[in-house]
Amino acid sequence: MGARAAVLKDCTGHADKCPRRSGGGLVFRPRKGTSKLTLQSPPALLDQLKTHKKRYTHVATMQMKDASDRMDSALWG
Repeated sequence: MGARAAVLKDCTGHADKCPRRSGGGLVFRPRKGTSKLTLQSPPALLDQLKTHKKRYTHVATMQMKDASDRMDSALWG
């Protein structure tokens, strides 16, 4: 009877994490309206992403300031 017969009756895990799951795969659908996308991630990864965002924002800001200064120098001498 396929994959259902292989899973124990007392299994309470989620289907997407079941090690005995076969076939199917992930199905991605477009979000409806203005709903936000929420991703689950371990806390350690979340901390790394926040640190990366801070560094990236700082570097991008400095690059924009530098480009603005160079543009001012080119235009106004």
